[in-house]
Amino acid sequence: MQSLMVLPTVHGAYADTIYSRLTTDKPVLDGLINVTEWKDANVYMGVGENHIFDVYLMHGEDHFYIGIRVADPTENLSDTINLFFDEGDDGGHGSGSGDGVFKDNQEDWKGITGDGRLIDGYWDTKNGHSDFWYPGLGISVDFEAAIAYHIDHWEAEFKIPFQGNDGDSYDPSDLNTVPCCDSPGLLFALEENARFITYPEGADYHDPSKYLTLVFDAGPPTVSEVDSSPEQPQPGDAVTIKANVRDEDSGVEMVTLLYSIDGGSTWTSLPMSRSTGSTYTATMPGEPDGTTVQFKVEAKDNAGFTIETTTTSYGVHAPTSAIPGFPVEAILAGIAMTALVLCARKKPK
Repeated sequence: MQSLMVLPTVHGAYADTIYSRLTTDKPVLDGLINVTEWKDANVYMGVGENHIFDVYLMHGEDHFYIGIRVADPTENLSDTINLFFDEGDDGGHGSGSGDGVFKDNQEDWKGITGDGRLIDGYWDTKNGHSDFWYPGLGISVDFEAAIAYHIDHWEAEFKIPFQGNDGDSYDPSDLNTVPCCDSPGLLFALEENARFITYPEGADYHDPSKYLTLVFDAGPPTVSEVDSSPEQPQPGDAVTIKANVRDEDSGVEMVTLLYSIDGGSTWTSLPMSRSTGSTYTATMPGEPDGTTVQFKVEAKDNAGFTIETTTTSYGVHAPTSAIPGFPVEAILAGIAMTALVLCARKKPK
């Protein structure tokens, strides 16, 4: 069965940092990545060596979900989809003890073979070598995965607990991180015929310094302190909008100002640039007398979350006349002329 394509938040090029998005959904692990179950995922399409990987990343409060679609023209049940974690993203190897303690930056290995057997291993220095090691295929307690072949590609789905301890005496660690704070390293690999095809391209699973950095994002940016200057613009006055935009998880990717002069029927967008700190600004052109301008700010973070503020408006008005029908400038000019005439009359002959 061909899988359904889902493109929630799509990235099409290699990046050193990838982002997982928070979800309340719990996908069914059946080796079929479908649009309903993975709609909240952050998706990286056509990445890695030969552009064969599509990667789906999302997480809940307790588990990390990874969907992987890998192009492969032939089905071989010995093919394996692997995940290698650098738990601490320090670029180096940890204690090799398999003690499952986050501060030791233990490297973790999760995988699934084409016939559905699981690999649960870790970086090992106890058995006379320095390499990833696992006690045997199919040995895992609380890490779950499923795989299926679909015409010309594999699809695999993983469910890995945060701060896990799977109880296996050989490997007491799972993904020992927390989604709010920690950023592990991560490498994706298809193993076939003793060859590793990887994302990122050309990376060696033995070298954690070549892994991607994985960031868990819990929600959209925050937008506050939105104001306009001048507050009471006159005809032709340009108006500058400022906003404070922050995102502590994945960082701010883009801030956009949207404004309308026809009651919200159409909107014009302007990019907002960062001026100082977390302050973003954009300037709208001046408008004629009597125009009502509506505006709002949209912010997007690197994980694809977006937020839009409520709509605010201001009116463009010419200065109010002191006497109906006469502009202030004319009145002031009249007063000045009258004063000059009176002064002239008082001069001695």
